Amino acid sequence: MYAFKKIVAPFLFPIPVCLELLIVGLILLWFTRRQRLGKLFVSAGTLLLFVLGYGVFSGRLLKPLEWRYPVAHIRAEPAEAAAGPCRIAVLGSGFYPNPALPANAQVDDGFLHRLIEAVRLWREAQAAGRPAPILVSVAGKAPVDAKRAFLAEFAGIVGVPASAFDLIATARDTNEEARLIKARVGSDAFYLVTTASHMPRALLLCRRHGLNAVPAPAGHWVKGGARGEGESVLHRLHPGTDGLREAERAVYEYIGLVWTKLGVER
Repeated sequence: MYAFKKIVAPFLFPIPVCLELLIVGLILLWFTRRQRLGKLFVSAGTLLLFVLGYGVFSGRLLKPLEWRYPVAHIRAEPAEAAAGPCRIAVLGSGFYPNPALPANAQVDDGFLHRLIEAVRLWREAQAAGRPAPILVSVAGKAPVDAKRAFLAEFAGIVGVPASAFDLIATARDTNEEARLIKARVGSDAFYLVTTASHMPRALLLCRRHGLNAVPAPAGHWVKGGARGEGESVLHRLHPGTDGLREAERAVYEYIGLVWTKLGVER
């Protein structure tokens, strides 16, 4: 099932869909007499690529996911998290071990944002006089020792004791992460740190596993202010890769939500 998700879902992302429309249209135009249908496919693919390249449209898809939950603060935690120890769990993302790179350069941007948010919460917990162990899922096929070394080096970079981090090394997706977090924290409340757009699906899976997760979103792509602030007028006139990346992120998460709500991922 895991492999099926990874193979099928990418064909539904914005750029593949645009290319699929364009390729079908070109085949119809070049090799059949169905010229009108071919023009329709080419026009649809071109228009979709053009529209999604503008962040104003892609942002509208992504914002409902990213801003569903507020930024978390330890000192103003929800009532349901007031009892019991303060815990932080970070869901994993891309990890690319390379001894030639510092630890902060061995992860993708999403994972780095999650880790920095966890450190921010850890510092708030320290200021509030509460212990806050950080449980971190590091995915990938790298040896466990390499993952532990990465966390130890990252801890040194951000000035956090290495003992504050605890590793989950074997999860492949969010569902497996929820199951393994459950084995560590049980019914205790904890702060769940993941990319803001990923939070709705992550919370849904955590609650299916009986976890008492308090959302702590990180790495917002839609910042909430006026889009394009600080950019030149000419720059905002053209579509670009940022809009396509936002659209892809939104489509990925909406597909995941549908998948999860249908009960395929349990």
